[in-house]
Amino acid sequence: MAPWGDARLFLCILCITCCCSVIVAQVPMDCCLRVLNKTIERHIVADYKQQIRGEGCDIAATVFVSRRGRTLCVPPNEEWVKDLMKHVDDLKEKCKKLKYKGRRCVGVKPQ
Repeated sequence: MAPWGDARLFLCILCITCCCSVIVAQVPMDCCLRVLNKTIERHIVADYKQQIRGEGCDIAATVFVSRRGRTLCVPPNEEWVKDLMKHVDDLKEKCKKLKYKGRRCVGVKPQ
């Protein structure tokens, strides 16, 4: 009966290994489910990131992060979005020079 016991142990280990690798491969992502094409005031935005369609998310979007940490999903190719991204990049440069101190740099994180 020992050969059957070894086979069962091997199958159990194989199943556990397969299940664990599937679970690890499914890393949850925080994706925008829809975008809102409404302009955002410049003074509330502290950061942004790009969400790319097909890299774990269903839609492409630009995700702005407010000074209070809220995420705002907008369409990536709008002209006002590009202008706001440039504003955030300029703000980060200014805050870097100021060592992230002052009212302008509240919520802005180092790059």
